[in-house]
Amino acid sequence: MESTSTRRLHMYRHTTVLVFCAALAAAGAASLAASGAATGVATLKKIASRVESRAGVVAIEASDPVAYVAAQPDPRLFVIELRDVSARGFADNFKPDPRHPFSAVEVESAIAADGAMLARVRMTLTEAVRPRVRSARNVIYVEADRLDRKPAAPSPASQATATQGAPARAASEQVATLMAQAQAPPQAPAPQVPAPAPAPQALQALQAPQVPQAPPSRFTGFPVSLDFQGADLRAVLRTFAEISGLNIVIDPSIQGTVDVALRDVPWDQALDIILRANRLGYTVEGTIVRIVPLTVLASEQAERQKLAEAQALAGELQTFTRTLSY
Repeated sequence: MESTSTRRLHMYRHTTVLVFCAALAAAGAASLAASGAATGVATLKKIASRVESRAGVVAIEASDPVAYVAAQPDPRLFVIELRDVSARGFADNFKPDPRHPFSAVEVESAIAADGAMLARVRMTLTEAVRPRVRSARNVIYVEADRLDRKPAAPSPASQATATQGAPARAASEQVATLMAQAQAPPQAPAPQVPAPAPAPQALQALQAPQVPQAPPSRFTGFPVSLDFQGADLRAVLRTFAEISGLNIVIDPSIQGTVDVALRDVPWDQALDIILRANRLGYTVEGTIVRIVPLTVLASEQAERQKLAEAQALAGELQTFTRTLSY
């Protein structure tokens, strides 16, 4: 039989191994947390759904407030991209409900053009509606009207009752009018006043009320929602390349940060606002959009004008022969 000292030695060895493994696991978790804090990457904690009195809501919770881009590339697809967010190990508490406007939610991890980590949340809509987006600290709420809260159409019975009652009301009103006219004392005929001459067409146009018409919008992109705080300007501009599918080239001299919060704005208008706020412009060459500072565009335009003037002055010398008659 095994002695008591041998059993104690085996127990001591097992205990030492367990303590060593626990220490390694704690060190690994601490290193992962430290690396996540160092790189500024938040984590996706939970996605939940609920049905309120008038709307269905999808709540996207992260460990910290994060920058996001919301877009609707398809009438029945709504996408939210969380920047610098890891989607590993989140709690999926979305529950389909026949009253809820969202039928499914999918989450995928992606890498942005600048190497940033993205958590892309794809929400499928039961009907073609426009969701609303709002945020409160580290939670993003996406909501749309409930499917069972649409205004009910008038019933055929009520329509028939209204149709049948209309002639009766009209007849009673006509009888009352005739009785009032019969009981009223006779009145002298009113003097005939000549009608005024019709005004000229120009005067009529001036007298007519002028209703200002809004100019047609020059922005035609699909609506997006943006929420960036202290984000790198170049990274935000590259985000528009992913949203629009355009080929965007950014001038190396462009630097800075962006603080923007836009809701349901056409993506080309959002890009125009960010460019103007940072004194930037763009040129389109085929399928490539080149973004540069306005000073660079002005200098390039001046150089092109000087070149055109020089070419016009340095025209080809031509000799013409003419016969003169005295």
